[in-house]
Amino acid sequence: MEIVAPGERIRRIRKKIGLKQDDLTSDKITRSLISMIENGKRSLTKDTAAIIVEKFNRHNSLIGQSITVEYLMETEVYQAKAIVDKQLKEVELLVDSSSFTNPKVIFDFMDKSLEIIDYWSLEEYRSKFFLLQGKVYYSIYQYNNASISYHNALEYFLLEKNYNMLAFVYNEIGKCNYMQFHLDNAVYYYNKAYKILEGNKHKVCKGTKLRILFNIILAYYKTKQYETALKFINKYRALSASVIEANLGDDLLLIESTIYRELGNNENAERIYNVLLNRKDQLRLDTLALLYAKISIHHRKLQNHHKALYYIRKAFELKHDITPLLLPNIYLQLVEYHISLRQYNAAIIILNETKSISEKLSNNEGIIDVYFTFASVYMRINGGASSAEAYLKKAEEVILCNSNIVKGKLQQLYSHYAELYYITQDTLKFNYYIERIRNFSVF
Repeated sequence: MEIVAPGERIRRIRKKIGLKQDDLTSDKITRSLISMIENGKRSLTKDTAAIIVEKFNRHNSLIGQSITVEYLMETEVYQAKAIVDKQLKEVELLVDSSSFTNPKVIFDFMDKSLEIIDYWSLEEYRSKFFLLQGKVYYSIYQYNNASISYHNALEYFLLEKNYNMLAFVYNEIGKCNYMQFHLDNAVYYYNKAYKILEGNKHKVCKGTKLRILFNIILAYYKTKQYETALKFINKYRALSASVIEANLGDDLLLIESTIYRELGNNENAERIYNVLLNRKDQLRLDTLALLYAKISIHHRKLQNHHKALYYIRKAFELKHDITPLLLPNIYLQLVEYHISLRQYNAAIIILNETKSISEKLSNNEGIIDVYFTFASVYMRINGGASSAEAYLKKAEEVILCNSNIVKGKLQQLYSHYAELYYITQDTLKFNYYIERIRNFSVF
């Protein structure tokens, strides 16, 4: 869409109709004035525009449209804003649709929007642009770039003192860190978002607050800070039931059930599983797939292998209909099932597929867990010690290259190394990693 000054627009319409400048004159408009307006040397007033519009509309059959004063007087800045508005809305619709397959096309389109924003100094559009840019990066799993874009948007909302948007952006930065398994950073940004809303209660949206609370709960759950997670679950439930989102409520129950299972309270865990199973037709497919996976883990730990296989297969039936980010976790649960039955070849085949999925998704947590699980499999295979060690070194490389990754992964690494060197009877290395586990709090 081309940006045209009012004078140039008058010239183009006039020529399309076949009129001369003299044809637009009246007792109030001279040819000289028409010429100066068309050449951008005089601004177009509303009264002058009304006279020109009246003359143009005598020939609207030749124009193909009815001309209005507002259309004729559209400034270049107004047109620039309209173009950017249209482009950003189109990008957002495309990102939200299932047809979003070519990021390059999106970024080329957004580059053009940014050029217009820069050229016409449309400062009020910069926050919108960076927010959408962050969303695009996040949707293609480029979480570091998404975080940078969200940080760029922050400064504009800080100036506006827009507390809801500040909290929203801090929450999005937290999500970027969470997806890279930088859980300590995720907790920091989620809490920052929550504190902003707590400090400005009369100006905030409760729905936004609920989503942030949910993310805080998820992060504390992931870092195994179960008591803190349960405390925030109570805060979540303390908010008015009228604003609780059903989807988040279901996912919250799923997290709560897993916490109870991890704490050894199988009775409470099973109670929640049954509540959710009774509502399975109302659950989102993502939640349902995770529910099946969690129940499979529950039965596997209780040595109920038949039920464990039944539920992980139920989860797999949904693999084409759920968010791709959930796939590595579900695949790994099937791997763990095969390991529990000593079906190591099947486990390795599925692990290779899981590794490819995690790499495509830039899922650091998934990649590390895949390497850990490879190591665990090879420790159980005669002659597999060297392969197990190689996979642990790969996991260590990913952890050390991502210094913000939660310390729990490093502790898991030391634990796997200790198990390996116990199996291979390498006393020196075994003692080294046991000592690192004992002194872990200093790292």
